[in-house]
Amino acid sequence: MNKIVQKNQQVIFLTAILIINLIIFLNSRTLFPSSFFLDSQTIKDIMAGYSTVTDGSYYNTASFYSILGFKSTTPDSLIELYSYFIFIVLMFLLIFKFKINLLSIKNFFVFFIFNFVYSCYFTQMGKELVLLSLECVLLTIWKKKNSNNDFIFSLFIIIYAYLFRNYWVLVFLLALVIKLTSKFWGKIFCILSTIVSIVMMQFFYHNLFGEYLTDSRYQVNSLRKLGANTILNNPFINTSVFTDFLNFCYSFISLLLPIDGIGSVNEMLYYVWIWGIIFIFLNSKIEQKFILSFFISFLIIQGFFEPDIGSVFRHQISLVPMLFICLKSSEFFRGKYENGEG
Repeated sequence: MNKIVQKNQQVIFLTAILIINLIIFLNSRTLFPSSFFLDSQTIKDIMAGYSTVTDGSYYNTASFYSILGFKSTTPDSLIELYSYFIFIVLMFLLIFKFKINLLSIKNFFVFFIFNFVYSCYFTQMGKELVLLSLECVLLTIWKKKNSNNDFIFSLFIIIYAYLFRNYWVLVFLLALVIKLTSKFWGKIFCILSTIVSIVMMQFFYHNLFGEYLTDSRYQVNSLRKLGANTILNNPFINTSVFTDFLNFCYSFISLLLPIDGIGSVNEMLYYVWIWGIIFIFLNSKIEQKFILSFFISFLIIQGFFEPDIGSVFRHQISLVPMLFICLKSSEFFRGKYENGEG
């Protein structure tokens, strides 16, 4: 099969996806429960001026959408159309700039889960849609084998961390540790350095704020009504940095294995996703190692903060466009269309 035929198949596939997604996006409020749209309602309340939320990142998120012209009274359909526009931009960049073949098995696996989660969670005003909007900019300016790529990616992380998710600072710092130690001292030293860095984070956080890192998830859980198999709970009452570390270990293992059981299709899909992407990473030669280090660091830091598996899944999927950049150079991940094979 020649390149022209396969490219036409890509176009037909993308067109079908865009038509189906337009229908889903415009009916998301009917298809999905109201609990999926809590962040959007919080941001609308801030815009209306009667929110009691004290988290500054939500106000920055509200300001982002205000700059784009959205208001508290903006119809949901317009927000859904904006989300749809961002999805189109991402797809065109991935397919036509980075030449990702979505029809290859490996690419389709990642794309299918990304598309599913996007349709469920990202058709609203929220921090994830802000991130995806910024990723459109990142993909646009990204150049293959550019010596400034790490700097551009670092700047991207710092801006998003400062305005929208402060804990990305920890992700960024740990990613630097992982990249540098793995590059100069090997995998074993990298693992040991990562463990030491985790303990140091817990130690300094407790001494600076008088709280334990793994207790921070309860600030969110106390405001939510979730199933017992969805919430990530600490098995130990925190009395020291040691118990904090044990709780982290338990939570991190929970991100890899369903030790508390599987309470929903969403959780089942998450574990399929995480082991699928781990398999791809283990069988890939990655050139963009800083992005890989960032994703590993992100997964580790999620063991501290995330309140439930649904949030873990949603936040990981919002990184998929960056993962495509990371895996683009891999022979395992590269589609046949790029190589011109049939």
